[in-house]
Amino acid sequence: MDPVSLLTGTIPDLIKRCIQGYDFLKDIQNAPKACSVLMEELHNARDMLVELQEHVNRVEDKEKVRLSASLQNYKRTLDKLDSVLNVYRDPYFRFNFVTRAKWAWSGEKKIKALCDDLKQNSGNFQPLLIQIAKDISEMNKRQQEADDKKAAEGLAKRLQEVVKWLEPLNSEAKLREVRERRQPQTCEWLPSHRLFVSWFESSGSFLWLNGIRSSSAGNGKTLLASFVIDHLKKRVTSDEIVLFAFADFQDVRSTDVTVLLRTLLAQLLDHCKPEYFVKNQDFAELEKAMQRHHADPPKLLQYLIELLGKARAPWKRVFIVIDALDECAQTSRRESIAAIRKLVSVGSKLSILVTSRAEQDIMDVLSRVPTISLVDETQRVKDDIRRFIDFQMNSSYLPLARLPEAVRTRISSTLLEKANGMQVLPSLFRLVDCQLQSLAKAKLEKDINNILRNLPADLNSMYERILQSVEGEGQEAVQIVRRTLWWLVGSRRQLRLAELMEAVMVETGGDSPNTDLKPLSGGHLTEMCSSLVHYDVETDVLILSHASVQDFLFSDHLKGTAYHDYHIPSFSFLRQHITDLISAYLQYGEFQNGPCTTEQHLLERLEQHPFLVYIVSNCINNLTPNAIGRIRTPLL
Repeated sequence: MDPVSLLTGTIPDLIKRCIQGYDFLKDIQNAPKACSVLMEELHNARDMLVELQEHVNRVEDKEKVRLSASLQNYKRTLDKLDSVLNVYRDPYFRFNFVTRAKWAWSGEKKIKALCDDLKQNSGNFQPLLIQIAKDISEMNKRQQEADDKKAAEGLAKRLQEVVKWLEPLNSEAKLREVRERRQPQTCEWLPSHRLFVSWFESSGSFLWLNGIRSSSAGNGKTLLASFVIDHLKKRVTSDEIVLFAFADFQDVRSTDVTVLLRTLLAQLLDHCKPEYFVKNQDFAELEKAMQRHHADPPKLLQYLIELLGKARAPWKRVFIVIDALDECAQTSRRESIAAIRKLVSVGSKLSILVTSRAEQDIMDVLSRVPTISLVDETQRVKDDIRRFIDFQMNSSYLPLARLPEAVRTRISSTLLEKANGMQVLPSLFRLVDCQLQSLAKAKLEKDINNILRNLPADLNSMYERILQSVEGEGQEAVQIVRRTLWWLVGSRRQLRLAELMEAVMVETGGDSPNTDLKPLSGGHLTEMCSSLVHYDVETDVLILSHASVQDFLFSDHLKGTAYHDYHIPSFSFLRQHITDLISAYLQYGEFQNGPCTTEQHLLERLEQHPFLVYIVSNCINNLTPNAIGRIRTPLL
């Protein structure tokens, strides 16, 4: 029988019956002493069993086995006692000379013997009671730990919901992408720069890393920013933290300063203790704002600045790195940068480093802060270029490393000689990169010699050289490359390769795509565009390879060349052009047959028209109200 049944039924009943037997024995000579001992033992047993009863359900299984065996022994003794007393409970039983003599001769001895057995069995319960007490204490401890863990998980979940609601940028992914482009041993001059040392060692410090105004995309500021982030991460202590965000002209969201600030705030919250978050009144209000009708994340600049200032409290030191402020939208950019600048004050825990070109509005705000200008670091930048060239020439998995040693030596010496002869550096790093990519495509040694003899002097000339090679592939290639570049500049989000391959076939004035412009594969498309674009295999996204490419497409310089067809007059012109293309796409005959009636039909349509996914998800952002009003067809 299990211990629960023994404790709740059988044994208590036996004890009760045995206690009742006392009424029949108390008048017997010498019985009171024996019975009082018995009664004391039975009452003790009853109290002990009550205690066991309270805890038995929480006893470990291994202890229940031992408890059951002890209780069985105890029950057997009680059964014997009950059988001895049973004769005295008979209502017709009467004491006489014989029964009294019999009690004196043997009854008392049996009672005493059984009483001794009960005491012995009771003694067996003591270790069990001690173990039960330990088990219960341990179980209570584990339960408390489980409760604490559950509560902590609840707080962490609430915190993560707020972090997610802030819609931060994926800064870690961007850092990994930039880090892969950064060559070993480059940028290592920066940590020893006196202004950087002063910034690093001082709380409440601000440092601006810049290039010169205009045409300065290409000097590696983003590479330097990524180096600084990695450098700081290796050196901060447990009570310090590094926050960072990248503005990128090809990611519209990242050009919004409020999105950059929400990204920094999300990183800060993601590393804080949930209990601090919940107890803090400001962030409790932030959580309430999120819960209120699923409100949009905060967009007020000053409010975000205040939250960042308050969220830094748990940290001894907070380092912030913001890259490419010049790529942020110019609307209110001056005010936004000024607000960021004010985060740093005397005694502040914040140390902020920003990078940008020296645009006039940025200079107006940051002209008095410590500044490292890459124009003043000519030799150091050239040293990085030398390391970059050496890496390209000697890394076995790169194409140029497979060239004969004499050819590699000639390439290195020529490029370095050209770089050392240039006095203006803003685009030098990017220029050398393009030159190396051009050399890597050469099939004959004479082609390499020709390239080295006619190296472009600047990025504009380099990009013209690329467009010249596109023209050599025919007018279809020219149209494909031009359309690709325009889509990459004007799209509301980054385009997947399959989406772009269909987009370049879209044109006004027809009821179907121009399949004459269909590339054989994504690889053929990227090859035609050369180093003007970059394809990310992991994300399947095609982007402009550099901000300088977009600058080139909008430049007056391009408008005055033989390649003026590539020139984009303005963003408003490009927006209208894209609106017209989307309107034409949505009027294609295949989309006039009504919506898909089955899931299979939908999958087939999306596979055949991958660009449709972009159109549907970004249609409202791209189309004017009048254009939307003209479209009535249910696409999906």
